[in-house]
Amino acid sequence: MTNLTLISPITKLWDIIIIGGGLAGSSLAYWCSKHQLKVLLLEAGKLGEEGATAHSRGIVRVYDPDYQLMAHSIKGVECWMDLNQENPGLFSQCGLIYRIRPENENIARSRIQEFSSSAYPIELISEKQAAKRFSYLNKQAFHSSNPVIWEPRGGFVNPSQSACYFAGKAEESGAIIMEKAPVTDVVSHTNFASVNVSKGVRLNARTVVIAAGAHTPSLSQSGQIVSRTIPLSLLATSEKSSPKQCIIDEVTDSYFRPESSTHFFSGGAPYSISNSPETLQWDMHTSHKHHVNVAHRILTDEITLSGEKKGYDGYTHNYLPVASIDKNIAIFSGFSGRGAKYIPWAAKKFTFKLFAHIESNRTS
Repeated sequence: MTNLTLISPITKLWDIIIIGGGLAGSSLAYWCSKHQLKVLLLEAGKLGEEGATAHSRGIVRVYDPDYQLMAHSIKGVECWMDLNQENPGLFSQCGLIYRIRPENENIARSRIQEFSSSAYPIELISEKQAAKRFSYLNKQAFHSSNPVIWEPRGGFVNPSQSACYFAGKAEESGAIIMEKAPVTDVVSHTNFASVNVSKGVRLNARTVVIAAGAHTPSLSQSGQIVSRTIPLSLLATSEKSSPKQCIIDEVTDSYFRPESSTHFFSGGAPYSISNSPETLQWDMHTSHKHHVNVAHRILTDEITLSGEKKGYDGYTHNYLPVASIDKNIAIFSGFSGRGAKYIPWAAKKFTFKLFAHIESNRTS
């Protein structure tokens, strides 16, 4: 990592300055550095240790009730599988169980027919079949012929570790990464944009990308992103009854992600919405109670609360991300708690737009 005092002499005009060292910003730095752009990544705190990147559980799957998000997700999973070849262990493919509401069966069948492939098979089984296949599922809850989606090559990533991986690779390709560099504002000029960093440092770039998640509204007036809580509980049970696969359950509006042989994370409690992360309201007692009660319904053993995470992210009204360029300022944010499964792919796609935009400005 580069010290703030050493930044100014390095270059007078960067090709691109990325604000935010989470999964989104680090992925952009990774792909932009491959285009041989002069890249500077600014992180207000520590790389990968803020916002949704630090606290989300990074479940990776393809099925989504929203068609456009599902189309993003299949590309995202393919990207994670390719990256996992480069760095084994980046993507834990433990499999994913998705219990859908009965009224969504027809749409699920149609989507599976379209998106399932030999590279990423998606299977529709019954609740009874799921309970037979996965012994930790409660047979009293999973007792009907209602549909369950099984994605054997789904799983999870660690967003924080992945952000550090992408940033490290970006550095190897020449990008500069700077931590503890909070940006106070972003200003567009005729042929460039500037950012003001604490301690009075001003930096210029052909394009500035705001990839600050829930903090994006403080640097942009787009009005498309709000903050939303993602409360998580770390739950403990016996090794025999702890889920070994990721579980998403539409019926109880909850999800589980394995953490160890005896611990797993649970999310999906009622949430709070605000204009900024600083003003979010938390009721962790209600969240924990909800998580434990749902776990008792779905799993086969006693459940105890072991820990918590107060996660949050920047949400849009339709859960789709904001990936746009306006003159010399771009936004790559608003992944609505669902981005881990496709952010690296979305960043790769957006990088081509950024590169073309920068080259066009360079020659104009």
